[in-house]
Amino acid sequence: MGFFPYSIGMIKKLEKLQNDLAWWQDQLNRSRKESLRSIRDAHVQHLRREIAKLNQDNRWAHCNIKTTSLLGNVLNMNDAYGDGCNETILIRDNKIVEGGACNIFMTYENEIYTPSLEENILPGVTREFFISSLQKKNINVKQVDCPVSFLDSVSTIWFTSSTRGVQPIKSILNHGYEMDPDDALFRNAKEAFTNSIKDYFQDH
Repeated sequence: MGFFPYSIGMIKKLEKLQNDLAWWQDQLNRSRKESLRSIRDAHVQHLRREIAKLNQDNRWAHCNIKTTSLLGNVLNMNDAYGDGCNETILIRDNKIVEGGACNIFMTYENEIYTPSLEENILPGVTREFFISSLQKKNINVKQVDCPVSFLDSVSTIWFTSSTRGVQPIKSILNHGYEMDPDDALFRNAKEAFTNSIKDYFQDH
């Protein structure tokens, strides 16, 4: 008789232990799924940061003026985002204009180019700071019309903005462009910008 209660007690303890193990296993599986989801999302965002899409510039004529309505920018950005990109390269009259929320630069025939502000381009603060940083290092920036045909021969394309700093583009979804990983001019330009940022904060 004494053995029976002892056995019942042990069985209950084992059952509780099994339930506890099952609960912890479930929590572990949930945690693993959340971790994998976070890694996947981070990977998707990483891919988005490296891919752009060419879109026709359908905004109003005075794009150099900030207004409360940026519907054209939003529509182009949504179109690019829907295709797995996080930026758009706007084209107007067969010329490269800018990104949906940033300015654009490129290395072409071992020189740095950016579309001229005369093309009704918003004069970004980071764009101005970036150009100034390069000039201090005697790196010239050509501010001229940049035809779409440049994309066939550019080494690196990158965007500048206050929220992204300098962001290179690995590829363009609807174009054959691929970033040159050995582009020394781009690396020097990015380094000059980074050092200027550090110097600015040290002085202020």
